[in-house]
Amino acid sequence: MTVLERYCRYAGCCFLLLLAFVGCTNSTSVTMQQRVTVSEPLASQGVMWVGSRSAAVLNSEHYLPVTEVLETAFSEAGFSTTDQKEEADHQAYLWFGKRRERREQFSNVTDGMNITTEYTWAMTLEVFSREAVGTSQQYGGTVEAAVWCPSINSVLAELAHQLVEGFPAPQPFEKTTIVEVSPSEC
Repeated sequence: MTVLERYCRYAGCCFLLLLAFVGCTNSTSVTMQQRVTVSEPLASQGVMWVGSRSAAVLNSEHYLPVTEVLETAFSEAGFSTTDQKEEADHQAYLWFGKRRERREQFSNVTDGMNITTEYTWAMTLEVFSREAVGTSQQYGGTVEAAVWCPSINSVLAELAHQLVEGFPAPQPFEKTTIVEVSPSEC
């Protein structure tokens, strides 16, 4: 093998590694839909407890990182947080997971039939005041993203940040935002 052949082989391998690296670290634009309902504006003070009614959420490896994002947003809004539910003025319940999936089917002459699945990953937050626990929700937030990713890992951080965007909103709203997810795990 000549020096030129070795160099070309080496350069070709480097080029393929570069393509693989760029493919693994590129970002993807994801559309996220956020909805907030407010029955009564939250006073921006008081003590907030964060938890979940879902055992799957509480036992998830993602629970602590997501609650840290929520607690930071609560703190920035003027709330303090506690681990003691009975000491809290407000109780915030978190849920995240797969909302639904939709199968897409494409036919192509060259590769036959290709079936892919679009997943809708969602995160919700419900806030109740101590006086009205179990009777009325003061604040509710939902954010959803429909992506071709079979794991919530690819959009989890972005869902959490979008969920508390503008917290606590004084009135209900809906908005659609395009978020860059990087590196793309899809």
